[in-house]
Amino acid sequence: MDVRADQHRRCVRVREVCCALPEDSSSAVCDGILLPVQEGQTLTTAGAYSPTVGRIGMFRQSAVTYYTSFNFYEADRIPDEQTSALTFFTVFSIPALFLLILAYVIASLLHFLVESLRNSNDNAAVKRHPLVDGLRFVSHIVFAVGVFLVIYYHSAGFRGNSVLFANTVHTSFVDLVKSLHDGSRLLMTKSATTIRSDSLHALVGNRTYQPDVVEADQTQLVQKLCDNPNLVAMMEVKAVYSMSMVERPCQLSKISIPQPWTSLERFDTQFPQTYFMSWKHTRKRTEEAIDQVLLRIFQQDMIESFWTNRYLVSMKNKPSIKPIKKSADGFLPMSLTRLQILFYFTGPGWLLSIIVFFMELSPRITTQFMRYLHYRAVIKI
Repeated sequence: MDVRADQHRRCVRVREVCCALPEDSSSAVCDGILLPVQEGQTLTTAGAYSPTVGRIGMFRQSAVTYYTSFNFYEADRIPDEQTSALTFFTVFSIPALFLLILAYVIASLLHFLVESLRNSNDNAAVKRHPLVDGLRFVSHIVFAVGVFLVIYYHSAGFRGNSVLFANTVHTSFVDLVKSLHDGSRLLMTKSATTIRSDSLHALVGNRTYQPDVVEADQTQLVQKLCDNPNLVAMMEVKAVYSMSMVERPCQLSKISIPQPWTSLERFDTQFPQTYFMSWKHTRKRTEEAIDQVLLRIFQQDMIESFWTNRYLVSMKNKPSIKPIKKSADGFLPMSLTRLQILFYFTGPGWLLSIIVFFMELSPRITTQFMRYLHYRAVIKI
């Protein structure tokens, strides 16, 4: 016990990777900087940690967020020469389309049965309940509102055909590396130590041992990028928002890195990040509160699920740590699980249709049953 206590104090003091020995197991669970979180000394610790088997039951995890490493940007060299292309794409994924069709078929079948019974009752002179017409009208409205909410939540709207404008000149990463090697283009960063030596060598070769241009002010960096088309800046994604503060703004183009590229694996990539809390020293309500804060800090497209933990548990749709997969045009189709959940909005419409159906059916059954009782009474007499 003394050795274990001394090991714990040494880990907290120097923040080195150490092992916590569980009482019921002889195997070590190495958590490094997560040990203060486990012991309740720190509320949360953020990082791209993966939930190993040894950490199950030790930490609570927040909703998964993502951060993007540095990207390479250049000013559009020919922003006025553009080509247009008409593209066609569907709003929903194929499973979602089938689900929409199935919902429409069910609703149409219900209304068809109600209409058939109504005509049959009119021909048989069956007295109709006064609420039938009102409920029938309300069912149409509720079902239409439900479908509208599904499409609205999908956040794609009624996007059908789209005209996309693209520049005629695109710089590939291979061409960028060649131009940086021969010096025809220059690399600009915010600090001389922003990029590691191996990554810098992969970009510029032996031409230089530090970035060509260093500009600490983000606004001035973007202004220089716009003024000099030979510059290529290495920036974070949100750094491009400083374009609104420059005097002579321009359009920027991102130069994507084909993966994998030696010494540049961590560029132009999204990394999952989770906030860890101690399972013993924090409550579930604290986890939900942290998720609510994350929803306000990060953009919605950076969080895998915008539902808080309470909804995730009830929906059996907890987020994983896999990055969000987007198509080439940046369109993210809605998951089938959430679409099914949203179809509960159309449930009241179907329920009202079923009620109307039975209200149309009940007078007919009641009338036939009363005729049968009257017939038996006449026979007895």
